[in-house]
Amino acid sequence: MKIAALDNAQMGIQHGLENAGRAVAKIASAKQFNNDNPTDLAKAVVELKDAKTQVQASVRVMRTADEILGTMLDVKV
Repeated sequence: MKIAALDNAQMGIQHGLENAGRAVAKIASAKQFNNDNPTDLAKAVVELKDAKTQVQASVRVMRTADEILGTMLDVKV
């Protein structure tokens, strides 16, 4: 039996981790001592923060779905 909320939460975590990986790669490859375009580095830091928020929100969805499923199983048993 598939539970949509758990699937969506899992996909959200995966996408968040992928986005975090891309942002970290941008930060790592940035020429930090070159002041030609500091906004690229700032943008990558913001993207990393967004990815962190996405993962945290998806984890909360997963926990909530798990709690609801546990409650439903307790009531049926």
